[in-house]
Amino acid sequence: MVALYRIVEQFRDLNRAADEETSFDPVAIRDTLEGLIGDFEDKAEAIACVIRNLESTADMIEESARRQNERADALRKRSAFLRTYLLGAMTLVKKRKIQSPLFLITVRLNPPTAKIIDEKLVPPDYWVQPQTPPAQLDKRAILEVLKAGKEVAGAALVQGERRRRGTSG
Repeated sequence: MVALYRIVEQFRDLNRAADEETSFDPVAIRDTLEGLIGDFEDKAEAIACVIRNLESTADMIEESARRQNERADALRKRSAFLRTYLLGAMTLVKKRKIQSPLFLITVRLNPPTAKIIDEKLVPPDYWVQPQTPPAQLDKRAILEVLKAGKEVAGAALVQGERRRRGTSG
């Protein structure tokens, strides 16, 4: 099968020839166009099948990754529960160290942290002012003004095209 870009080149060449030549056979042009259009549609359909296959595969991979992440999260939660359970049991029986061939299990103190009991009572010396974030454009407001037909310096209304993803193609 002919590559899509070759078919497009043939369309371009045919259009150029029709524009440049004053004497051409309309029947030959029509027959050539019909053949090119048929080839083009076949190739476009094949490409659409590849696109659908790639998108389906990507969707399946994303779903699988989501399930794997959920499973990993569940395992982490179970691990955290068991860690807390073991710490509670060791604390209850006053056992701070267990030596085994596989592990050394110890109960250790966490590093000290500051617990804020009442923020209002903390002196001003301990407060910091965050830097204000840089100004950001309100693209939504700019879009609305441009869609209303007005101009905004430094901005333009653009509209691209895309292939619609649907069940029929």
